[in-house]
Formats: sequence, structure tokens, C-alpha cells
Amino acid sequence: MNLTAKLKRRKSTFVAFSPKNQVRSKNNNALIIEIASLHNSLNKIMASLHEELGKDIIAAKQHFRKGLRTHLEI
Repeated sequence: MNLTAKLKRRKSTFVAFSPKNQVRSKNNNALIIEIASLHNSLNKIMASLHEELGKDIIAAKQHFRKGLRTHLEI
């Protein structure tokens, strides 16, 4: 979410703007990784993340846009 300043009746106000293509999560502690440029399968990506992070990963969720895998929420 971006905050932009805007003048209205000589008073500054702020407008919250969220781009349409931004991935949103209900979890404030989630780590969102862009994986659109990775050509590995999800299993290989998750296996390598498990090697690095171990039991710190509780769950993972894929995000799709136009049928393509774009982000991974951990």
C-alpha cells in the first residue's frame, strides 16, 4: 500500500493507494517471494527453501496471475 499526499481545500490529506497487481496477505508476518522468473517446479523450490529454513516454514501458498505462478507466500 502506498500513501500519497494530496492537497484538498488547502489542507494536506493522504490517500491510500494499493496497486491492482500487488499480492495481499492476511498474515502480517508472511514472506512473499516473486517466483515468476524461476523455472523450477514448486516441489524443487519448496525443497530448497526447506533446506535453508527448515522447520521455520509453517505453510506455503502460491499466487497466480493470468494462469501463471507469480508469487509464493510463506
